[in-house]
Amino acid sequence: MYLTNLTGSMALGMLPGLLPVGINVSICSSCNSPIVVADLGYTDYTWYADLIRQQVFFVTRQKRRAAYKVTASRTVNQKQGLISDQTIRLTGAKAQECPYPLRRIVFKDP
Repeated sequence: MYLTNLTGSMALGMLPGLLPVGINVSICSSCNSPIVVADLGYTDYTWYADLIRQQVFFVTRQKRRAAYKVTASRTVNQKQGLISDQTIRLTGAKAQECPYPLRRIVFKDP
């Protein structure tokens, strides 16, 4: 999952078959930007860069073979299902299409 420019929080409820059952988005009162939630099938690094330039928050799933470099890591609460919270830069063949830092969060439903 990628998150960028996120100042609020987002939770997605899942069934055992990985079907979304609900969503809870909390945004700080001073945030006026829209949030885009995109499925894995919509991976488009140029579009991600456009969203960042327009200051649009977005959330999507990461491709399994996405190449990236971790530039920062944050402490997480594993009891809440968080495995990692990182800032990354894409390094693969299409990295030049989105040269901005992205936030990568790994979560496992406890």
